[in-house]
Amino acid sequence: MAHFVKPYDLLLCVFFLSSLESILATRREGEALVKWKNSLAPSSSLDSWSLTHLDNLCNWTGITCNSAGSVSDINLFNKQLTGKLFEFGFTSFPNLNNLTLADNFFSGPIPSAIGNLTQLQYLDLSNNYLNVDLETLYLNENSFGGPFPPDIFKLSKLRVLALFNNFFEGPLPSNIFKLSKLRFLLLWSNNFSGTLPNEIGLLSELEDLDLHSNFFEGPLPPNIFKLSKLRTLFLWGNNFSGSISNDIGLLSELKHLYLDSNSFEGPFPTNIFKLSKLIQLGLANNTNLFEGSIPPGLGLLTNLEDLSLAYNNLGGYIPSSIGNLTLLVYLNLARNKLVGTLSKTISNLTNLWFLDVHHNSLSGNIQSDFWKNSTSLRYINLADNNFSGNIPKEYNVLPILDHINFRGNNFTGELPPTICDATSLSILDLSNNGLSGAVPHCLGNLADKLISINLANNQFEGPIPTNFSKSCRLTYLNMYNNHFKGLVPQSLANCKRLQILDFGKNQIGGTFPSWLFTLGELEVLILRSNRFFGRITRRGIPHPFPKLRILDLSNNQFTGYLPISYFKNMKPNDNNYDYFNNTNEAYYVYQVSISLNVKGSEHEVANILHIYTAIDLSCNKFEGKVPNITGELRWLALLNLSHNSLSGPIPSQLGKMKELQSLDLSSNQLTGVIPDQLTSMTFLASLNLSENHLSGKIPRKGQFSTFGEESYLGNSALCGVPLTKNCIDDVPPSQVGDGDDENVDEDDTVDEFNWKVILMGYACGLIGGLSAGYIVFTVGKPWWFLRYIETLQQKLM
Repeated sequence: MAHFVKPYDLLLCVFFLSSLESILATRREGEALVKWKNSLAPSSSLDSWSLTHLDNLCNWTGITCNSAGSVSDINLFNKQLTGKLFEFGFTSFPNLNNLTLADNFFSGPIPSAIGNLTQLQYLDLSNNYLNVDLETLYLNENSFGGPFPPDIFKLSKLRVLALFNNFFEGPLPSNIFKLSKLRFLLLWSNNFSGTLPNEIGLLSELEDLDLHSNFFEGPLPPNIFKLSKLRTLFLWGNNFSGSISNDIGLLSELKHLYLDSNSFEGPFPTNIFKLSKLIQLGLANNTNLFEGSIPPGLGLLTNLEDLSLAYNNLGGYIPSSIGNLTLLVYLNLARNKLVGTLSKTISNLTNLWFLDVHHNSLSGNIQSDFWKNSTSLRYINLADNNFSGNIPKEYNVLPILDHINFRGNNFTGELPPTICDATSLSILDLSNNGLSGAVPHCLGNLADKLISINLANNQFEGPIPTNFSKSCRLTYLNMYNNHFKGLVPQSLANCKRLQILDFGKNQIGGTFPSWLFTLGELEVLILRSNRFFGRITRRGIPHPFPKLRILDLSNNQFTGYLPISYFKNMKPNDNNYDYFNNTNEAYYVYQVSISLNVKGSEHEVANILHIYTAIDLSCNKFEGKVPNITGELRWLALLNLSHNSLSGPIPSQLGKMKELQSLDLSSNQLTGVIPDQLTSMTFLASLNLSENHLSGKIPRKGQFSTFGEESYLGNSALCGVPLTKNCIDDVPPSQVGDGDDENVDEDDTVDEFNWKVILMGYACGLIGGLSAGYIVFTVGKPWWFLRYIETLQQKLM
């Protein structure tokens, strides 16, 4: 016979078990307190601490509980208690926030188990007789705050002090430098500030000083270079300034030096090259920038494994002596002013797996055997330089190559089929070069591993590869501005993870590929300036494009009614499209971008791509009425339906799109008055209703008071400011019609048109962005843009 548990009984069971666990936890805390009490000298102060009163634990002397009945505070200040701390059950109090044992007679060492109080926010052990033979104190990764603990300097035998990952703040007190035996001082990821005192030189035994990710400022104190036993110096992520003294060469034992992300300036400190034991050197990303050239003495650091000089103002050539650093694994020289060729001696670096020289002025050819010995190479970034000639052909010697970025150079010739020998490749960016010819068919096979392919702004021709398999991992495919022909390959339907697809500005034709509707993760679709034609139909697909935000079909030959009902879910998101690689060796990021055409000028958008929502259907042959726009389009910022054959009135529902910034309905056959409801669009900064058959008085409320006559030209029956034609009679504010007769396409008898995108454009081929170029071209002053971004970010949060 089957037995069934009623949901009510199951709920009671869960409640009972939860209550039982709480009771047991409280009992464990009480037992731990009594055990510790019994290890102390007898005292009437703790008479209430008894196993017979466990149910009254929260009323014991010095004990405070939280709402769940768990001990949160133990305050035994000046209770005349005598004993040691060894029997204190530190692991028994998971919710303890406050432990105050000051002004008693406790003696002996401080147990290291005190570090198990993971929720502790306040600790006071002052004015006791605790032994100062404590050598190691780890209070890291808690929620401690306030100034530096004032009595730590009493622990005169302390060798290790770790307070990192807390919320300590304020300057370092001079007393800390009395800890003359300190070997490890780890204070990173706090809110310490002020200058670093020169007394730090008193810590003569110091081997590891890590102050990174705080708010220290000012120049480095001279005495820091007297710490002759220092092996690790991490000061990155602060506000230190001034030049680096050549006395840094006195730190002869130094192995790890990171001064990145500060405000250091001046010449490169050449005495760094006297640090023969150096393994890691990071001087990248200083606000005021190191300058000068990289000295040849760099080759003396033969133990170096990690070298980062990126984001500075270094010029000149890459010294050939860099080839002496045969142990080098990580080399980052990006964002400087380096010139000349890429030193051939880099090919001597057989252990190199990370090479980044992007955004310099390097030039010349890359020899085909450049990396013949670099079998460990995993990441190579040559972007935004002046390299020329053919791209290297040898990839079979790079079995773990994961990332290739050659964008923004002058490479020419064909993409060699040997690129497909890089079977571990996940990022391939060859955009903004002069590459030509057909794309190797085998590239489609690489999509089983490739996440991102960017071939934009080249001269590739022929068909797009058609062999994307069912295991396709692509999320980003950009082939914008080439000479591709033929059809969009249907095998892309296998790429179910695809988020961004840009085939704009090619010679691709055919009808709209309706199978694209099945790509449920697609957010950006750009097919502008191609040879597409015919009606856009979804062929029975019930929920097309659930995540689409940016749609640009402009400059084609599409016909029929506007397919707005297919794009219901458009809104910005928090996906910044950065692709991360976080291996055991290192961490790097690849950021995707797309080109937006703003008033005939192209702007590349990357950082804020995720806040765009756009539709551009301009320069086609769409007909019928502009459909009703409901309040669902509250995120729509830019809308361009210009240069079509649309007729009928402007729907008053457009006024419900409160985030709309740009509206272009020009060069159509629209009739009737301009709805007064449109004046409620407070973010509207650009309006073009020209070249239609609109009539009546122009509204002048709200943003409409800022638009000039160019917004209304070519409408002979319009009158009023800003036009010179005066109105004879006031036109009633009611709209002649709201487009109640819905347009019908071949798939749907009735479509309720829903919009959710920001139009990319203001004129033919326009994709209206929120970029700086758009702001300057359109309004000159960015107040509306800033207001929009602030509002949008708040809503996203």
